[in-house]
Amino acid sequence: MQTSITPDEPYASALLVVDPSTELVDVNGLLKETLQVAIEPSLNAESLTYVQGTIPSARTVTLPLRGRVQNYPFDTYKGEFQVQAYSVHFSSQSSQDPNQQSVATRDKLVPVNVAASFRDPGWRLSANAVTTTPTSVTIAQEVSRAGSTIAISLLLLALMPCLAFIAVWAAQSAVSGIIEAQVSVAAWMAALLFALIPIRTFMPGSPPVGSWIDILVFFWVEVSVMLAMVIAVFTLLVRARREAEAEFQAEEAAEQSEPSTTH
Repeated sequence: MQTSITPDEPYASALLVVDPSTELVDVNGLLKETLQVAIEPSLNAESLTYVQGTIPSARTVTLPLRGRVQNYPFDTYKGEFQVQAYSVHFSSQSSQDPNQQSVATRDKLVPVNVAASFRDPGWRLSANAVTTTPTSVTIAQEVSRAGSTIAISLLLLALMPCLAFIAVWAAQSAVSGIIEAQVSVAAWMAALLFALIPIRTFMPGSPPVGSWIDILVFFWVEVSVMLAMVIAVFTLLVRARREAEAEFQAEEAAEQSEPSTTH
């Protein structure tokens, strides 16, 4: 059984591969009798039937999980499922029915052995057999983010406040006159404001909007950059207005002093 996870739902898509024992197949590898594999609970809500005289093919089943994707990147998903197998035979409901729908009747339980593997990058799986009998196996699985995913996410989260701090620092320096308020400073802040959005989107696993990283980090970083940009633009406009007024007053003073120098 190989699984991959969809955290938004949440559920795990499992590819069930049946490898029957030599007692259940003939020399050509074909089933000697019809088998049904029941996996509970599953969102498919039905048993998987493998018809006599065929080679069992891989089937997809959907397993429910418990977890919250809003806890990204520390979200963990847990679930249990039971696997049983039966030999079955088919009989018609009524010989007078022209459609004659066949009904599957379970004859006996078949011994089972379950192994789980995981092939979804960015995740790690921990699976253990909690209950095992000759004819039934119950598997408890826990899926969590891989260490590399957590490390990259935390690194990006740490860099976002640093960028916001630099933007606020630049705005404060422009207000205090340490640096010259220029259009390029405001343009850099505007570009940073929109650049933070794809940086957040590029986080491995694409965390949904509304996760704790948004409430505690991302939204505050965006607000800080917005305020810094507003302060920088306001400072730029105020200084430009003052310079324009000073230049206008200088021109007026020059025009007023010009006649007195001619007499």
